[in-house]
Amino acid sequence: MEDYKELLSKIITHHMNGPSYIKRILKDRLYNKKKQAYLKSYNEIFKLHPELNKSAYYEKEWLEKWKKYDSSIKPFSYRIFSRYIGSDINIIPLELLPTLYEPILTPGQFLNYYNDKNCLGKIIPSSFSPIVYLRNINNIFYDGNYNFLDRRIVDSYLDSLTDVDILIVKPSVSRGGANVKKFYKESNQFIDKKQNVLSSDYLKRAYGCDYIIEECIRQSDNTAIFNKSSVNTIRIATFRDSNGIIHPLRAFLRIGVKGQDVDNTHAGGMACGINDEGYLGKYVCDLLGNTSSIFNEIDFSKTRKFENFCSIKEFAAKVSSYILHHNLVALDVALNQDNIPKILEINIGGFSGWGYQFNSGSVFGEFTDAITEYCYKENHKVTIESLLKYKG
Repeated sequence: MEDYKELLSKIITHHMNGPSYIKRILKDRLYNKKKQAYLKSYNEIFKLHPELNKSAYYEKEWLEKWKKYDSSIKPFSYRIFSRYIGSDINIIPLELLPTLYEPILTPGQFLNYYNDKNCLGKIIPSSFSPIVYLRNINNIFYDGNYNFLDRRIVDSYLDSLTDVDILIVKPSVSRGGANVKKFYKESNQFIDKKQNVLSSDYLKRAYGCDYIIEECIRQSDNTAIFNKSSVNTIRIATFRDSNGIIHPLRAFLRIGVKGQDVDNTHAGGMACGINDEGYLGKYVCDLLGNTSSIFNEIDFSKTRKFENFCSIKEFAAKVSSYILHHNLVALDVALNQDNIPKILEINIGGFSGWGYQFNSGSVFGEFTDAITEYCYKENHKVTIESLLKYKG
């Protein structure tokens, strides 16, 4: 992919003022490359579940709706997700996310800043997120309040955290729970499951630079019942309309597999849908559409509800109000021991529609037509450079 980007960058440089058809050809190639990534994922699902690749009810109507936005669109997205959430004509073709929606709703030039976890404290009030104790930004140390910290005193600074039992260490610029580690206080030291001692030397070896050390929140009993070893989060999407009003969209609960520290599906975790009233779905699902009513020895066929789901949606909208440059945001929200929402991560770009459309409903729901038409009309503003920032 890097060679591909380098080649395109050279072509862009040489032909920026050249014929428009050159740019159009390059954009078409990028669109097709991103679409192929989704088609590959659809095929993986069809290999596991061949019954999904059969005509579905209202497929013809769905195709008529979506071919306006891409004349070559295939019915694969509808065939898959309609078997999980019902025959909803608003089920979006996921391959349009990086080509139609995200370049307009999440401008590429601002992605890196908002996706850096070390910038979160500069964007939202500190009370919205877990307590941060140490930051490494561009190989310079800071405390949680961004005050410079001499690297020679980092070890003594960590030793001074006497009232902390568990720390979370994670890269500040990664996604998907990669290299997130939990350290427990033992004999005045923080030690992980592999007996690594948290120190400046260890941090340099394991993370290099650009990471964050924060408290491990004590999660609510309402989420801990699904798996105590991981902080199980609610992934909720929001959308800001042209009037500046932020609307919570779909949500699902992310549940870590028993014994794991993270709740990511890539680490064996599962997702469970949450409807607008806060009721959980009757099954859990992974990224390949495998479902079960039993997970971590819990029966999901029983009725379960988040009684404070309205406050969770309000919190998500409040957090998103600080994300000024982006109108489509996915938030990972945890509930602490007092059932107060805390933001663990803001996800912008690389929007994952799978979890919503497998479990909760069409990504944009009642706003589908308005959002799609807006992005379609604005799509002429999308540049080749911006498309390069979005992964298929």
